[in-house]
Amino acid sequence: MTSTDMNTSPALKTRQSRHLMILGGLTVITVIAAIYTVVSSREAVTSQFEPFVFFPDLEKQVEENIAEVAITSKDDGVVRLVLNDSRSKWTAPDKHGFPVKTDELRGILISLLEAEAVEAKTARADWHDLLGLEDPTADGNGIKVEVKDKAGNAFADLIIGDNVGFGAVGSEGARYVRRVNEDQTYVARGDLAVKTDINEWIVRDVVDLFRERVAKVTIEPTDGPAYVLSRATTEDANFALANIPDGREVLSDTAPNQLGSALANVKFDDVRPAADFDFSKGAQLSYETFDGLKISIAALKLGEDHWISVSGELLPAPADGASGEAEESEAPDAASGLKSREDVEAEAAGIASSTSGWAYQVPSWKGDVFQRDLESLLKPLDSDTDGAVEDAP
Repeated sequence: MTSTDMNTSPALKTRQSRHLMILGGLTVITVIAAIYTVVSSREAVTSQFEPFVFFPDLEKQVEENIAEVAITSKDDGVVRLVLNDSRSKWTAPDKHGFPVKTDELRGILISLLEAEAVEAKTARADWHDLLGLEDPTADGNGIKVEVKDKAGNAFADLIIGDNVGFGAVGSEGARYVRRVNEDQTYVARGDLAVKTDINEWIVRDVVDLFRERVAKVTIEPTDGPAYVLSRATTEDANFALANIPDGREVLSDTAPNQLGSALANVKFDDVRPAADFDFSKGAQLSYETFDGLKISIAALKLGEDHWISVSGELLPAPADGASGEAEESEAPDAASGLKSREDVEAEAAGIASSTSGWAYQVPSWKGDVFQRDLESLLKPLDSDTDGAVEDAP
């Protein structure tokens, strides 16, 4: 036992323990009191704030005056979505008037209509960057959304900032926002996530034709002879190369399949008017399906870029008694992936309508497939014979 222990009386020890308990109790009470003060202050501030909708008349204004929605961000610049003069179609001027996703545009307008301020935050302009609310036109970190009339005047505008963490607004989505020409900021409840990349606003799907439907592909490359790939039935696993040159062999049984499958999930990276290109100088490909669809592709390689044009049409109905699997059927076998003639007719019309007048830049890995010539599907010539074919004995 130490001298300190020896000199500490039982009464002193009891008083020390009591003091520690009291101090501990005071600490707990102090923390609870501090929490109560913070919560009470927050509730007092919140209770004094009257929630309001930012744009109560937006529905009527949209119906009567809307002509454009502009979305501005530091990284992606200005995205303009414009309603045409007949008020029948929304387009992207920066993509040569290509149609945009109207469902998502409608979603933004509904979000603005429903956006509700539930809490006032700072009015200090020098704090805007902390909430993601700096003006993007001044190299700031906010996202500016403007709804304009035909004269270019904004009748609804908002700068949208960072997400708000879980707190007074509950579990519902919320973001920091402010009006474009005001420093006062708010917490706004609602779905205010906005896409700022123009490529996210346009439908980038060109065509999606699965190989299971493809019966025949005719290819006229920019160099070399034309050639044909085909499957006799939907059960055939591989495409066969017709009219193989004498003395040559196909690279492999599966080599033609890449071309046969090339129209599956085709998406573009950029789009321009087809009139900007001379597609007669490109490779020409024609895809025919067992159920009567024909899709034609013209493919150009310009430097490192690949551009294609697309058209669709309905093949003539097969003659009575004709063999093959392209017979008319109102209820084709679902397992085969084939469609009824009525559905194919609608599909062809849809492709023709959506692709007419447009040229699409496709990824290099896809464009290279459209440029394949006959030689790329054949085994290399034997260097010793240099392609010569020996006479039969």
